Amino acid sequence: MTSTAPITEKMREQIISQPEVILDDHEMMRALIAANERTMGANIVDLRGIAMERLESRLDRLEETHRSVIAA
Repeated sequence: MTSTAPITEKMREQIISQPEVILDDHEMMRALIAANERTMGANIVDLRGIAMERLESRLDRLEETHRSVIAA
């Protein structure tokens, strides 16, 4: 049986009314994905997390290239 931390009604209402706040926060999304992967167990591989990490690294490289081109 898993235990969950209580969430205040006010916080719950804020999340429901403005979900983009969480979706725009990279650290929050990583934490949510990690929590989801932990609940699935060790035998299940969720490729979404792996794909997201790869896309983030590609985006980082692209942003670095963009900065280099702008600086040149």
